[in-house]
Amino acid sequence: MSAKRKPLDPVDATELVLEQMRAVLDNSEFGEDDHFFDWGGDSILAAQVMQRLNNETGLDLATSLLFAFPTAAELSEAVIEESQEDQASQESQESQV
Repeated sequence: MSAKRKPLDPVDATELVLEQMRAVLDNSEFGEDDHFFDWGGDSILAAQVMQRLNNETGLDLATSLLFAFPTAAELSEAVIEESQEDQASQESQESQV
């Protein structure tokens, strides 16, 4: 069984997403409301951001999320939602054991 993860809080999620986007874009000026693809992001860099987020969170986030939510603010909300769904799934599995 995987280790239990706690849901991300909004501030932590936004900072995490922003940190990963800045690292991949190699641009510390990138802000939470900036559009990833307007700042030089492409599909390869999007996959790198999502892989980094998956590694940091233990979630299985699809690269398509970044295409649907191209700002750090928007993507962090989607990551929080995925984290909450993951938490609910874990609790449901634990209650069945």
